[in-house]
Amino acid sequence: MHVPPLLRRTRTRPHDLREGEQLDVLLYTLPGARGVRLTLTITHAFRPFTMSPVFRVLPHLASRAGAREAVLKLFDRRSLTNAREEYRAAGAEAEYDERKEEAYRAFCAAVAEGGQRPLAVEEDPWDAHERVEADDGALEAYLAHCASTMFTAERAAYARLRAVQGDVVPRAYGTVVVHAGGEIVRGLLLENVRGGVSVERVVRGWKGSREEIGRVCEEAVGCVRRAALEGFVDEDVRAANVLVRRAGERKERAGRAGRSRVVLVDLADGRVRGRAEDDAEWAEEVRRRDPAAALGRALEALVKECVGEGVWRYEAGREEGAQT
Repeated sequence: MHVPPLLRRTRTRPHDLREGEQLDVLLYTLPGARGVRLTLTITHAFRPFTMSPVFRVLPHLASRAGAREAVLKLFDRRSLTNAREEYRAAGAEAEYDERKEEAYRAFCAAVAEGGQRPLAVEEDPWDAHERVEADDGALEAYLAHCASTMFTAERAAYARLRAVQGDVVPRAYGTVVVHAGGEIVRGLLLENVRGGVSVERVVRGWKGSREEIGRVCEEAVGCVRRAALEGFVDEDVRAANVLVRRAGERKERAGRAGRSRVVLVDLADGRVRGRAEDDAEWAEEVRRRDPAAALGRALEALVKECVGEGVWRYEAGREEGAQT
């Protein structure tokens, strides 16, 4: 990917970026549009990173322009911590280091020269079942392919959910390109759900009424169901991936009907409705995967563990009328 000469490069890889550091990015608000250079100051890093480095950022001079903080989510092979842990648990030496970086560069050079099959980057080069050790370069290339796939999938999910952005899912301001740690990294610039706390944390720390925690759970399940109606099924739906807005955040847009108290995040692992799928085909797909039931049952077990027996039970369809 070509790096525009005006895009300032940072030597720090995304995983090691800290609060107070600045990043120059190119922001693309529409497919095919020219990128707009933007300087972002990192105000918070959501550590520990698991797959994607995620930061709360403030655009340069935003305070004068009245802009708010946003969330920057980057997709970088060097930061795929969970994937590397899976390889490590299976016996592979998958932790990122400079030796692997050198092997990756050599592998990419070999691919460019025709010495490696280009398709190799799309194949898992390390079979955990047979304990076949892979070349470090091939493993890094595969992880680069995974990071690219995750970026493409999450970008497609936000595009599909455009009608409910700022409501059921955060607003997507656009895609970004940054040069960090010697490599071009792509990402998304998203709405910052101010005061957002995961439903999991809300349930685990609940001190309020039983009725209210039931409403929170029903709205969380309803959020997932609404996303499915718009053409997106989350295949990694978990209580940790649903945020509850703080009380004042919902009232700021009182004139906007249907604004959800809960917000679905982390959309890279999901299924987007295809253009050729008709209503009946998509309805069958949603019924087969049933993300609302998956979240509902998980929340029921969590409420039982943390709040009490019989406080809230998932019932299919009950949450459909819970949105206000």
